[in-house]
Amino acid sequence: MRLLDFKGLRASPLAIISPDTKYYGDGEVIVGARTRIDDGCIFTGSVWLGARVHVPPCCIFYGKAGIEVGDYSSLGTYSVFHSESDDFSGRSLFGPCVPDSYRPDVWRDRVKIGAHVLFGTRTTILPGVTIHEGGAVGAHSLVKDDCPEWTIIAGTPAKTVGTRNREAYMALLRQFEGSLIGVAA
Repeated sequence: MRLLDFKGLRASPLAIISPDTKYYGDGEVIVGARTRIDDGCIFTGSVWLGARVHVPPCCIFYGKAGIEVGDYSSLGTYSVFHSESDDFSGRSLFGPCVPDSYRPDVWRDRVKIGAHVLFGTRTTILPGVTIHEGGAVGAHSLVKDDCPEWTIIAGTPAKTVGTRNREAYMALLRQFEGSLIGVAA
């Protein structure tokens, strides 16, 4: 099913959503103003995207436990966000074609991405992870732990590698938002 045909879609009229975006399952997808979703993205479950979020090509959102992405965040091409993960112990069946009653040990936990977060390409976010405001995740990273505010993490598994300049970023944001006065934001 195409995302644009999905009855659970609530999108700002200012959002841009590729007609090649797909949705499977049940839930809701909420898309904020000036957010752009590019070709080949797949959504399941419930996903909330703030304003001015960029979802580049081929991102996947497994949102059965919920995924939130804050304003002004930019995701990485081919990135995957897991709010659920199958059980590998053998105590559960696996996959979306099996009813949940046969998947008792599936790991489900909401994923939270704060505002002003930046991702490199091909990042993987595991259930329960929070990337706090201003965090950044390097390309090809596996994120299994939270990322503090204005911190850069990278690697497999991701670890802290630096910090971002909050003051400089916020000054540019104020300048940008000031340039929008009188313009449809």
